[in-house]
Amino acid sequence: MSISSDAQRHMIGVTRQVEDALQRVVGRALEGSVLSASTVSGGYSGASIYRVRVLAAGGELEAVVKLDRPRGPNPITPRDTAVRMYSARTWSVPAVHALLRRHGLPAYDLLGWGPPDGEVPFFWVVMSALDGVSVRDRLKGDPSELTDLFRVAGEELARVHSVARAYDGAVDLASPYDEPWGQAFFSYLRTFVSRVRERGTPAVAALLGEYWRSIETFVEDQERRWTPTSEFMLSHFDGLQAQATQHDGTWRFTGHFDLEDFSFREPRWALAAFELGVEGVRHQRRVPAAFWDAYRANKTVDPSYNESKSVFKLFHLLDWAQMDYEPAARAVIDLITGEW
Repeated sequence: MSISSDAQRHMIGVTRQVEDALQRVVGRALEGSVLSASTVSGGYSGASIYRVRVLAAGGELEAVVKLDRPRGPNPITPRDTAVRMYSARTWSVPAVHALLRRHGLPAYDLLGWGPPDGEVPFFWVVMSALDGVSVRDRLKGDPSELTDLFRVAGEELARVHSVARAYDGAVDLASPYDEPWGQAFFSYLRTFVSRVRERGTPAVAALLGEYWRSIETFVEDQERRWTPTSEFMLSHFDGLQAQATQHDGTWRFTGHFDLEDFSFREPRWALAAFELGVEGVRHQRRVPAAFWDAYRANKTVDPSYNESKSVFKLFHLLDWAQMDYEPAARAVIDLITGEW
């Protein structure tokens, strides 16, 4: 499918390969052609996202196209734990979208999706554009100025977490894993700690060298006091990934996105990921009461949350530290020494 020279002048930040892919997937999903395209920031899956103006049979319309590499195995089975703890699964997007819609949770309209093939070397999703700003990004501001947004975030996250089942994993995983979640998690975490230590990036080597035994002891103590959960909640891995709009000081959610990052998660991990996202690696902010009041009004928080959340934050901080991010390495020290 070709485009006019006039349309080409509106391709902003788009390579020829991407331009060709956009034209092909828009043709498949919308039976239209791309008039213009520009890159869009937001989303945390590492994919490339584009806002496109499309000429279709019914006239011009706007959509968003996400181009990514396939993530996670297909098919998925209870024996394959590759996406159990910390991984996206692009193949689950239609199932996640259908589940959100079935429970009345806001999300973009899924206009089309597909895996790479001989014509399009990307896993692609075509979706309606969501109004507003990224909630996750906006919540990084001063909590005292975002009371209503935290309230709405608490309500919406509780609504998502109310969708639950008895086992973890991808939404379209038909049966549970054989190994109990807690046992699998701590085995995974011990291996992960060793891997970060062996990788030894400059920040990790310089700051964590004398703390590895303390980190191992911290993990051992958390495992000894571990209390298994009876349910696993639907959640984005990082807690909350959605758009929202503000009008006259009141915030409203317009939809969840990055659906490949949704699965049934350990409930305390889902909350700890959200909390850490607000605190940041320098932990200079706290999740305000407005969030917790709204969340607890709609969903019960596990009584052991406060004593178990640190082990999940440790995983995230080590993951960031191994990317040679010095503030994350310093935060690991604060966490295990009780300075957090």
